[in-house]
Amino acid sequence: MNTLKSAYLKDFQITAGHFNALRIGLDGKIKAIEALRAENLKTIEGKIKKLGKAISSLEQQPKRYKNPAFQLHQKKRAFIRQQHQHDQLKTQIEGGKVSLCFGSKALFRKQFHLQENGYASHQEWKQYWQAARASQFCLIGSKDETMGNQSCVATVNDDHTLNLRLRVPDALAAQHGKYMIFERVQLHYGKDAILGALTEDMQGRSSRAVHGDLYKEHGQAITYRFVHDNKGWLVFITVSSAPVPFITSSTP
Repeated sequence: MNTLKSAYLKDFQITAGHFNALRIGLDGKIKAIEALRAENLKTIEGKIKKLGKAISSLEQQPKRYKNPAFQLHQKKRAFIRQQHQHDQLKTQIEGGKVSLCFGSKALFRKQFHLQENGYASHQEWKQYWQAARASQFCLIGSKDETMGNQSCVATVNDDHTLNLRLRVPDALAAQHGKYMIFERVQLHYGKDAILGALTEDMQGRSSRAVHGDLYKEHGQAITYRFVHDNKGWLVFITVSSAPVPFITSSTP
């Protein structure tokens, strides 16, 4: 992994923080697909078992059913179809290969039917395709980094809006500079939790100068996800929330 990381940093001119965010995001997508496939396999196995019982009942007691020959034919067709899906899925799982399409499979397939999907040319479709693939990025934080994230550093204004200093990949620094600043970012959801996390990180920074490694007892990781839609860019901020104590009562 270290060799791969070094190669990516050099070839694509990104920082270690950018690489780590990409790797963690990709690992998460792969694990989600693997978990979904395992659940789908269980669902298919349940359908196969149910169809098997129905086929057995139709063959042994056909008089109990209306038009048993037709029903038996349909059940057997469904059984074969589910068995085929089961075998394909099991082969994928055992092979350890994961199919993943950034930009969505649905949009990717639209290039094969341009007019039906409202595209004047393949070039027009490609513009939408590239925009979809570049519509979001994530910056993973760490509690021992400045303000919980070295790739995106937030400062709090007096009106509780945020200024975000975004570290630009080296490949884009000539065009945009080393940093991009977004001022007066408004918090619409989770405001108290986000401001609390930033306050905790500021306390960690001050205690580092005074107490050395004891600063690690303060602060938390803050993760930023930037998403582009038709209206512009949105930023989603993830922080750790304090556990809510359980409160029980005997009164209704």
